[in-house]
Amino acid sequence: MNWWISSIAMAVAGCVLIASSAAPNTDNPLRRRLTEERTEANTVSRFERTDGGGGFVLDRSGPVILFLPDRADEVLALDVRRSAGGGTSLVTDWGQEVLRISVVGGATLYTEDAPDGVIADAWEPARPLRPQRRTIDDVIALAEQTAVTLQELLSHPVQVDYGATPHDGLGVVAEALQLTVAGIRLAQDRNSAMLARLQRVRIVSAGAPDARFDGELLEIRIDPLAGHAGRPSSERIAMTLLGGPAPA
Repeated sequence: MNWWISSIAMAVAGCVLIASSAAPNTDNPLRRRLTEERTEANTVSRFERTDGGGGFVLDRSGPVILFLPDRADEVLALDVRRSAGGGTSLVTDWGQEVLRISVVGGATLYTEDAPDGVIADAWEPARPLRPQRRTIDDVIALAEQTAVTLQELLSHPVQVDYGATPHDGLGVVAEALQLTVAGIRLAQDRNSAMLARLQRVRIVSAGAPDARFDGELLEIRIDPLAGHAGRPSSERIAMTLLGGPAPA
């Protein structure tokens, strides 16, 4: 078990282990799964909270861990960090801890309704988390709709641009446009005055995902071939618009 925990902390192959807090001798499906060969079925799983409050899908099939809670439309890309006490934390791109793996393999989920954490242990195979495939016509239409929506939200015109993207990356461009609108909505709810001078949104392929705002231009940087991990989250975009701290 210690070897598996060490592999999480070092983020080897983007793998994270979530095991049960049950006693080692119990017949627990999560603990049995640890000895099985890695396959897509056991690296993409749905977990359940022990308090009956739902669950989430965790996709460890790629280099970045993806997380989708129940009743959420937005997939989050999680970073692996060492937590206090020697465990492992999985955090969002704005620095919020979502999951903590203890040194003995127990998993604790942190949510708004359970800020002190709730154990997650039951699991079943799930489908990989992938952006919806899009055509160039889809992206053109979505960019036009984004401009219309932002004008309605901000009461002034906002230009929306996007750069050249490989066909396989159009789904990430489309998702970046959608999350930009969601992030602007979040920022507007918190401090609408910060958006008074926003004039332009630009989606650019620039390697690592990021969001930058100079008061007039909101630039969303994406890696179009990285799937859900190739764009910033809506919360990261909102924090950028409001001048919040960048994630450590």
